[in-house]
Amino acid sequence: MSASAELPFVAAPPGTLESVTRSARLAAGHWGFGEPQLLRMGMNGIFTAGEGVLREDLLGLAFARDDGSAAYVPARSGAQDAAQIAEALAEVLTGEF
Repeated sequence: MSASAELPFVAAPPGTLESVTRSARLAAGHWGFGEPQLLRMGMNGIFTAGEGVLREDLLGLAFARDDGSAAYVPARSGAQDAAQIAEALAEVLTGEF
């Protein structure tokens, strides 16, 4: 993860396409969405999933539905890299933390 005193944000992608897709699938299943379809991968992963949109970055995973409802799942503090972020999100979403 790259962070700099000059930048007021974390400048790093959320992980590999595989780890981000895994988290998106877990979240979509947890929240009752359809299968996630990747829209864009950069400093965050954005997926459509049925009636919602999922967005994952190094800090957590969020969703928004067409009806305006939304939620956010933060990654546990102490996660230092993309694999740990994906693992933390999986633990939160499956209740195994």
